[in-house]
Amino acid sequence: MASDFDDTGLPANDDHAPNEGAHLGDFRVADDEIDQGETEFLEVGDDGEPVAEILEPEQMSRDAFHMVFEKAFSLPGLFIPKWQPLAIQDHEKDAAREASGAIYEILEIWFPSFLVPGGDMLGRFLCILPLAMAKVAVVAAIQKEARADRLAAQSAANDNHKPSAPTVSVGKIGGGMDWMDQEQGQAA
Repeated sequence: MASDFDDTGLPANDDHAPNEGAHLGDFRVADDEIDQGETEFLEVGDDGEPVAEILEPEQMSRDAFHMVFEKAFSLPGLFIPKWQPLAIQDHEKDAAREASGAIYEILEIWFPSFLVPGGDMLGRFLCILPLAMAKVAVVAAIQKEARADRLAAQSAANDNHKPSAPTVSVGKIGGGMDWMDQEQGQAA
């Protein structure tokens, strides 16, 4: 007696053409009871070719963050010369490294996406930075004006009520003011 099925697993009868559906013979479905482990899928594009894997950028290193930290302080001075003293000076290098390390640790814990180059958080911060710097400059100008007004008021109050303080020559005390004595001697 002949088998009811042909070599492709289809019913053996003369009603179907040979090799019709033969490609389905190699098709396998995973058995639910068998643990297949993690299945990896290969993503393919419209052309059927594998799509290149998009690598996620790595988190910025502590040294790279410190370099960006230092450069951030020098940027304003590149555009406006009076801001050049804001750059990290040689005598501030150790303190700047310590400060950038502390900021790095805080960001690493609370805002790790800030440390990813090209990340959204860094872009958002850079959008805020110019406005924040402008507002800090406004606050400084307001404080400077208030201080000048306060000093002017104190000076006026001192002129009206107090005799002027006697002047003391500091040339001999400090040792570095001898040139003033020379000018006074020449004028006399």
